[in-house]
Amino acid sequence: MKLGGIKIQVLMAAALLGLSGLRAAASTMNDSHNELAEAIDTFVEQAHRELSFHGNVEVRLAGDVIYKRSLGLANAEFDVPHSERSRFMIASVSKQFTAAMILKLQELGKLDIHKPLSTYIEPQANSFHPDTLEGWRQVTLHQLMSHTAGAMRDVRFTEYYSNQTYEPFLSSIVLDMARNYNLFPGEIGQQARYSNIGYVLLAYVVESVTKMEFHDALQLYLGLPLALESTGQFHRMFHIKYMADGYNYADGVEDLRKRCCFDATSFVGSHSLYSDVDDLMTWLDDLFSGRSEILTEESIQLMTSAHAPMKWSENEYGYGFFVDEVNGVKRVWHDGFEYGYLSLVSVLPELDLKIVILGNRHNAEVNYNRYYTQELNNKITNLMTSH
Repeated sequence: MKLGGIKIQVLMAAALLGLSGLRAAASTMNDSHNELAEAIDTFVEQAHRELSFHGNVEVRLAGDVIYKRSLGLANAEFDVPHSERSRFMIASVSKQFTAAMILKLQELGKLDIHKPLSTYIEPQANSFHPDTLEGWRQVTLHQLMSHTAGAMRDVRFTEYYSNQTYEPFLSSIVLDMARNYNLFPGEIGQQARYSNIGYVLLAYVVESVTKMEFHDALQLYLGLPLALESTGQFHRMFHIKYMADGYNYADGVEDLRKRCCFDATSFVGSHSLYSDVDDLMTWLDDLFSGRSEILTEESIQLMTSAHAPMKWSENEYGYGFFVDEVNGVKRVWHDGFEYGYLSLVSVLPELDLKIVILGNRHNAEVNYNRYYTQELNNKITNLMTSH
């Protein structure tokens, strides 16, 4: 029996047995949740002890919080412990917010995801790299969201990159890259090739269509309706209340270093947001509620359905979400890595299981793609689907 069915079966039994049965059933459900919480806590402690996890974890099953814990330090210099209010860079978990913005604008009739990028941002024919110019006129917003546009993976620093001040110059960064690099070196087609620059281009589309800075549009169309008060654009020079500092071990577990100097305005739309566990749970609750306040079910299905298999991976990709299965149960998830921070959100819709993991410290192994967020998520998910 999968654990997502426990609550329903408990309620059915209670209806048949009356008040005494309700009390017994509730006790059974509480015992089950306590056992799960103890097992999850063992996984979290192990990640803290062996993989340098400091941060917050929350797990919800059928609407109930069965595990929530803050562990370790938000600021190592002053020994400030984490609390449930701690905010973290969420890195590539940001992509699902960008995808949602694009789909929201399509719902409002402001764009069509099957039209090419050039429909919304006119390419500069006289100055663009010739291969970028060709791709710009060919790739669609759908292909950018599903990573099938053949776009380069990472953002390149340009003369507009700044770690001194905050300036909203997304267009300058994108256009400078388009002049100097081939932004579409891969094959445009059915296989997904993970790309950060693709989502930066999508953010630029949002700015072009709305005539607003990306983070302002995000707040208007997504943040305000859901009251996401702890989510926004990160910059190291911003004063962000409850923001946890990011740390990494340069080598082994001895040389702890603080995150420094990366300007998040260079990768707006891809991995530039910060958030906390409560906001991310609110976000997931809305998307998977069946009665979203921000998107139609058609748009949410587009986000959470597989569009293409990932190159070099067993996963498939939707829009801003990976899609796979665990023990025969569909999983929709995404993780993120930005120096000093790791993040992950995961949903098993069939079981109404939601997991959020946010961390602000990692060891050197993370540079080799050993993300403790994935390990921790897999352990929790296997636990919840194997009973």
